[in-house]
Amino acid sequence: MADRYGRKPRPQRTQRPAKRDPVETAELGDQHWDDVVDVVCAGSAVATAAALAAVRLGLRVRLAASSDTVDEDTATYLSSVTDDLADPSPEGVGPELPVRQVDGPPGQSDQNPSGAVTFMGASLRTWAAKCVTAPGGVLSTSVADPRMTTRYTGFGRVTEVIPVCEVTAGADLPPFEQWLDDQADDEDAPTTSEDILAGLVFDDGRVTGAVLDTPDGLRTVRAKYGVVLALNDGADLTWPSAGVPDGATVDLAFVTMAASRFARLELLVTGD
Repeated sequence: MADRYGRKPRPQRTQRPAKRDPVETAELGDQHWDDVVDVVCAGSAVATAAALAAVRLGLRVRLAASSDTVDEDTATYLSSVTDDLADPSPEGVGPELPVRQVDGPPGQSDQNPSGAVTFMGASLRTWAAKCVTAPGGVLSTSVADPRMTTRYTGFGRVTEVIPVCEVTAGADLPPFEQWLDDQADDEDAPTTSEDILAGLVFDDGRVTGAVLDTPDGLRTVRAKYGVVLALNDGADLTWPSAGVPDGATVDLAFVTMAASRFARLELLVTGD
């Protein structure tokens, strides 16, 4: 029986094989870990999108809700990476998903390139400031592994992209968060969790995992690729009111810059 959006019950899915093997990391040393995953994603809808992207890469993911109360070391770390950012451009503010025009989908030769990318410190700070205020902004405790990213060119600039899923634009799309939950369900990605982020775990100043407040008590979770934190948890993301042709198939993706730990959700529209 179809619901009010015309969607029919989904057929039973079979387990999908992983698309790639997780990257092996150094020994865990003396730290005791209750669980080991590839990525911990903390927050609401934006964290669900990050979890979906990770699952589609064949990674193991743990979803958790964020909390206003974290331990002192975690609070100090978060302040150190966000408090000194310049005032953001108005482009980064507002509930609508940003729309980015790209030249076209990258060819095989453009994916996972071996060439070096020019480091631009000032641009990284400007980009970070935009992500901090964007409803779809995230902070990752580590720079994205280049094997996970794809490069697009748009407006004469190279952009690092971690795809989430495709979107067919139209007036009949359900609200963004509901639509995102449906996509996550289709990919067997988590959409809700009883776990709450209590803090980050550090080793010589580097984040190696997270402490989660679970129904079974506090648990330490090793995150091989890092922890992804929604920067504006609870912000309501909405579909853009302009910039996406009706009926067009576009890409929802986390957009970042090389060497940046900040990213934000955007819709990528391919030009002619």
